[in-house]
Formats: sequence, C-alpha cells, structure tokens
Amino acid sequence: MTMISRTLARARPPLYRNALILMGNSGLTAGLGFVFWALAARAYPPAELGLASAAISSALFIATVSLLGLPYALVRFAPSAVGGLAVVTSTIASVVTLVSAIAGIIFMAGIHTWAPSLGALAPIPLLALAVITLAAATGASTVLVYASVSARDTRPALAGGVVQGVVKSALVLGFAIVFSHAGFAVVLAWLLGTLAAVSVQLWLLRAQIARRVDLQLLRRATFLRYSAGNWAGDLAWTAPGLLFPLVVVTLLGAEANAYFFVAWAIAALLVGIPTAVASSLLAEGSHADGETDEHLRRAVRFTLPLVLMAIAVCFVGAPMLLGLFGVRYASEGVDTLRLLSLAAMPLSLNLLYLTVARVEHNIRRIVAVAAVTGGGAMILGVGLIPALGETGIALGYLIAHCLVAIPLTIEWLVRGQARPGASAGTSHD
Repeated sequence: MTMISRTLARARPPLYRNALILMGNSGLTAGLGFVFWALAARAYPPAELGLASAAISSALFIATVSLLGLPYALVRFAPSAVGGLAVVTSTIASVVTLVSAIAGIIFMAGIHTWAPSLGALAPIPLLALAVITLAAATGASTVLVYASVSARDTRPALAGGVVQGVVKSALVLGFAIVFSHAGFAVVLAWLLGTLAAVSVQLWLLRAQIARRVDLQLLRRATFLRYSAGNWAGDLAWTAPGLLFPLVVVTLLGAEANAYFFVAWAIAALLVGIPTAVASSLLAEGSHADGETDEHLRRAVRFTLPLVLMAIAVCFVGAPMLLGLFGVRYASEGVDTLRLLSLAAMPLSLNLLYLTVARVEHNIRRIVAVAAVTGGGAMILGVGLIPALGETGIALGYLIAHCLVAIPLTIEWLVRGQARPGASAGTSHD
C-alpha cells in the first residue's frame, strides 16, 4: 500500500476521505489549468488568448445550462433509484450530452448577435464544430464526475481531471506553430483534453454505467422539482464566472480579457477546496439524512483553515504568480487577483450552506442563495467596470459573496445554539 493509500485509509469519516480525493482532483486540474494558461500566455498574443478564453467560457456556460440540475439529482436520488446508479448515470449522461449539443447549435446560430467578436477566432463552421463538441463533452464529463461522487469513489474523477490537464497542456504549445488561427488552437487543445478525460472516465466507470436508459426517471415529480430548483440555482451561481469573459471582451476588448481571465484562472485554484468538500458533503448527506448539521460542522472546520492558507499565499504571491504569464499580466492583474482570492472565504461558506440546502431538498433556499449571490456579482461587477475596469468585476464579486455569507453564517450560528446536537433533516419541497 502506498503512502497516499495509507493516508486516505486513515482519513475518516468518508466526508474527509472523498473530499481529499476531490480536492486532489480540483487541485491537480486547477494546477494543470494554471500550466495550460501560462503556456498559452507565453505562446499566444494577449488578444488571441482573450478571444479563446471567451469561446471556452461560452462552451462551458452552454454545458452548465444543459445540465438541467440533473447531476445533483443523480447524487441525491441514485442510492434509492430503481436500477441503481448505473441506470441513473447512463440516463442523465445521455440527456445532458444531447441537450448540450442542441444548446451549442442554438448558440452558434446566433453568434453574430450575442458574441460577434468570437467570429475572429476561426471560420464559423469550424468554430461551431469545436464549441458544440466541447459543450457536449463537458456536459458528459460533469455527469461522470457526479457519478463518481455518488459511488463514493472519486478516483475516476481525479484520473479524468489529470488526463484533461496533461493532454491540453501538451497540445497547446504544439498547436501554436501549426495553426494560422492562434486563438482557435487554444480552443482545440482544450477540446481534445476534455475528450480524453471523458474516455478515461467512461473506462474507469464502466461498472457504474448501464447499457440502457430509463427516461421514466425524468417524469418523477420529486426528481423534476429537485433538478429544476438546482438548475436555476446552478445557473445563477456559475453565471458570473462563465459570462464575465464575454462581458470583458465586449466592453473592454480581447486583450483586457486575457489579463482578467488569467487572474480568474489562478483564483480558481482556491475555489477548488470548498467545491471538493461541498461535493463530498452532498454525497454523505444523501446517504445519512439525519446527520446534516454534524456533516456541515465537519465541513466548515475542514475547509476554512485550508482556504485561509491558500488566500494568504495567493494574496502575497500575486505579483510572482502573474509574472509567470508575462510582465504585462503582472502589471495589469495584481489587484484583480487579490480581490478574487479574498472572495474565496465568503464563497466557501456560501457553497457549503448551499449544499446543505440541496441535502435538505430546500429548493427555495437553493434558488434564493444562488440568485442573490450570482445576480449580485453580475450587477455589481458590471456596474463597477466603468470606474475600475476589470478590477471592478473582482470587487463586485467579493462584495456580493460577503453580503450573502454574513447573514447565512449568523443564521447557522443561531440555529446551532437553538438546536444543539439536533439534525436538520427537514424536507422543504
């Protein structure tokens, strides 16, 4: 048994063990993403990188829209579903992949209306094929990650994340000397990395994937309500990060978006910590409804020290981290990166509270927390652009998360004092 295996074997309860694996996945994926963007920043002009990051963000947003909240339902309902995890996974993966492809077609059909600047990346038919395929592959990969979470064995998710990062980083340099459309080469490298990740995940999860689908799952009222609520919440929660690049390209130009997006990509390293713990919290809460409060306490104690250390490193080391991408990135993005790193603390709390609402089926809270956080970040961020440029987006993002985290934390502390040792398994359909 290796040292890593022994360490994971001692990691109890399962909330910590799976969170550590998911954190490793997030850390390696984000770290390899850091390498990818650093290589791309060195090999491609900032304007081309700005357009490429906007195109990739568009494809990821399409995939997020197309998830329909179904991955959360997979984790929450698979333990009790007819046919088990395998049938639920194959059904949801098939639906999400198809919907992602259709949504990608719709997006590309109107690209001259809502994202005309992306047309400079490559001929439209070629760009359309890449964006549609990337959206579909991202949707499928996301479902497979949640299947790993539901199975409480997150090693396939880790393997997929590593493969994606290695493949896209290896390709992005080679493509720089092959393609005349430099920005499109970045998109293509990301696409091929994602396809490689899906292939690995499918192989490792073959025992958890059935050869049939059961569309009757999508007709269950409880399943639909839960998915719809999480879909609305997920869209609001993720919209700022996926739409900000398009906003910056439109309002400030492609080069400004390159500087913003690199800072955002570095800050994503921090967000991987609470995201991993939240996924594990959802899985554990779904298998033990009566222990939600205790799981949340453990999650908070586990998450906050790690996030604080990461924030300190990122805040102090911002000039050095950005300097790895180039002198201009360091001169333009330090304030943006520092503000985004500070936002990781309230974001962590908000994400954990949001996950508790998912365990408890509290659909109203899921939508409310996500909508206020995501909507507030969009409104404040875009509103501050005229005065502060891309740094205004980071400041608006930080303020929005703080305004939500403070009352939620007070409520949680009051609830803990009022009901010491009690669980929060109440359902709120």
